[in-house]
Amino acid sequence: MLTAEKVLVPHLGAITHVDYTARVQVVKDGFIWDLLTALKSMGQPAVIVNTSFNAAGEPLVHDADGAIRTFKQMKFDYLLIEQILYKEV
Repeated sequence: MLTAEKVLVPHLGAITHVDYTARVQVVKDGFIWDLLTALKSMGQPAVIVNTSFNAAGEPLVHDADGAIRTFKQMKFDYLLIEQILYKEV
């Protein structure tokens, strides 16, 4: 289910539109649910950004190396590639 919701956590700038809303996909089970639950249990916001993955002015990411470079450049907290979860340090 896709909804438009007000963003209540200010540090989620990557998902927040200028009117402080975000398009939210609701999940109830499966792998993504498990991942969100794990994030929450680690004290993190249970949020996954799923978008065209590129920095402003850069081409879309097409491989793992590009994903890791862009992840570091954009200062995301986590990046999931296949079964590997990367954390910003």
